[in-house]
Amino acid sequence: MIANEHTADNAERRESELQYVKESSAKLQSVLRQITDKPTAKKVEQIYDLVHSSPTRSNADVHSLEEQAISEIDRLESAINRNDTEQIVSIADKIYRLAEERNRQLKISNK
Repeated sequence: MIANEHTADNAERRESELQYVKESSAKLQSVLRQITDKPTAKKVEQIYDLVHSSPTRSNADVHSLEEQAISEIDRLESAINRNDTEQIVSIADKIYRLAEERNRQLKISNK
């Protein structure tokens, strides 16, 4: 019974660690399908590539960055719906910086 609980706990922890990469990637894919402007699509595709290839392992130190990135992806989608190019570029840059910082902190903490 203890082994079963341990296995269930590990599976739950693994799923929560994967959530950032899975959720962000799915949202970014959806956003990409809505973009018709090629330079904007390229910028969002770079973010998608960075997030999709990010380490799946997470920790409490980067949880805030992950939440901020997901929130900014929602803002990006709204800006795209409004066709607000200036906001799209600004938000996309912020998401990219958040994702890079998350990955950098994870590399440091895993050494």
